[in-house]
Amino acid sequence: MTRESFARAVSARDLGEHPHLAPVDHLHAMATTSNLGRALNRLRGEDNSVAPAVVALVAGKLAKSGKGRTIRRYSRALADLVAKQALAEWLDPHCRTCHGARELIAGDSRIICQSCAGTGVHRYTQAQRNEAIGSQHARHIPAALAQAHHIISIAYSSSQHQAHHYLHCDE
Repeated sequence: MTRESFARAVSARDLGEHPHLAPVDHLHAMATTSNLGRALNRLRGEDNSVAPAVVALVAGKLAKSGKGRTIRRYSRALADLVAKQALAEWLDPHCRTCHGARELIAGDSRIICQSCAGTGVHRYTQAQRNEAIGSQHARHIPAALAQAHHIISIAYSSSQHQAHHYLHCDE
């Protein structure tokens, strides 16, 4: 699901039937997904008004996740901080030097970015994470962030899969 397809759907004047897919189909496809998946799609589409709700949903899952499972349960305060950091990392994963291009252009030559070693991805350091979340939680940060990233990636990819399946189930 792309920003463009949602923009067309939301701004369309004709939400009626079309031979293949109408704008309303894209809206309905996303409406069939989970609250978190839908909110993540909106956030990725630069609708920052949903950011507090996304943080609350991810933090709520982190705070509840320890019930009867092998993963750790976190306090709501720590879960909020971890959710904010995980979302910041998810929304801005690109290298700060090459901006995700993996290489820099100098004159006529292309040089592999030394900051990211050509991956295009920014590697957040433990010090950056400690500063954002609080060094008093340092021992919990790696596991909590891994759990938050897992929650985000599962919700987002599931919503994408569900919407795609809904839109293409007749093909």
